[in-house]
Order: sequence, then structure tokens, then C-alpha cells
Amino acid sequence: MEDSLEQFSGLFAQLQDIGLSLGLKIVVVIIIFFVGRSLAKFLRRFVKRTLSKTSIDPTIVAFASAARRK
Repeated sequence: MEDSLEQFSGLFAQLQDIGLSLGLKIVVVIIIFFVGRSLAKFLRRFVKRTLSKTSIDPTIVAFASAARRK
């Protein structure tokens, strides 16, 4: 009985370590996703504003700002 309790305790400790490691990786991935998404929005608006101030055809401005959307 004591052996199985020690095995269970060891297994539970391993699962906690794996869960913590995996959880941290998931949090980092979510942070990277949202930072990248914000950066993409900023760049899209920057390109649109910059091209709108020049004498470029509005169709090209719309195309260039939408090209990075997907």
C-alpha cells in the first residue's frame, strides 16, 4: 500500500511539473499572438496613412493596406 502511495505521489509531482511547463508555454504563445496582432494592426494603419498622404491612387492605398490583413 505504501509503495503505491509513493508511486502516485511521484506521478502526481511529475504531472504538476509537466502541467506548469506546458501552461507557461501556452501563456507565452498567447502573449506573442496578441503582440503580433497589435503590431500588424499598427503597421497596416501606418501604411494606409503614409500612402494616403502621397499622390498615390486610392485604389492602390486600399490594396496595400488590405494586403497584410489575412
